[in-house]
Amino acid sequence: VKALITHFEYHEPDIPYEVAWVDNDSGQDVFEVYQEFQFERVTFFRLNYGATHGINSLLNLCERSPYVMTMEEDWEWRQDNMAVPAVSMAIKVLRHDDFVAGVLFREELDYKADLSDWKQTIDGVEYRRHCMKPGSMGWGAWTNGAAIWKREVLDEIGKQDERWGDGAELEYAQRVGAKFCAAQVRLNEGCETTACNSAAKHIGESAPGKLERSPGWERHLDGFT
Repeated sequence: VKALITHFEYHEPDIPYEVAWVDNDSGQDVFEVYQEFQFERVTFFRLNYGATHGINSLLNLCERSPYVMTMEEDWEWRQDNMAVPAVSMAIKVLRHDDFVAGVLFREELDYKADLSDWKQTIDGVEYRRHCMKPGSMGWGAWTNGAAIWKREVLDEIGKQDERWGDGAELEYAQRVGAKFCAAQVRLNEGCETTACNSAAKHIGESAPGKLERSPGWERHLDGFT
């Protein structure tokens, strides 16, 4: 949170923004964090209802915003790209390309996606579409991680299905990818991948690959354990 607010205040001060925070039962420490930062919108849950419920709650908090940034707790704004106006560049792409639902700020495994050639907005921002690859699991056009999305597209796709528990992100990615692509912006001249064009880095552990139900949910989908 601190790195992202620093980026906005010092490097993209012309962008109006609000910080929304959803917490799933992190304990008493949440009040120390709340006092440290100026959160405009917060929701604290006394039970951990899972990441999917958290994402849906976050989007409810941001209903009046034309764009929504998603930043799970294990993503951090990169210091080496701190001065790059990545958010402004991303918004220009979102305004330019109707087929792009969002812009990825995170590093991605590019081989999992169907990548277009590099394109350019009328403002000169270089980007390429990052789409769901035909025949793949469904990744490419959506992430719960560091990215910015068109609010109108999220409204069209609808909420993530909480019955899927931890598998909801992939199911949602398939729904987004069926209609839209994401995009990646060229933040550094000559860079061809999200490894050097990412504005955020992953500081947590990767998912183990086993899909589990979110806490508090009973089984309701056949074949899902």
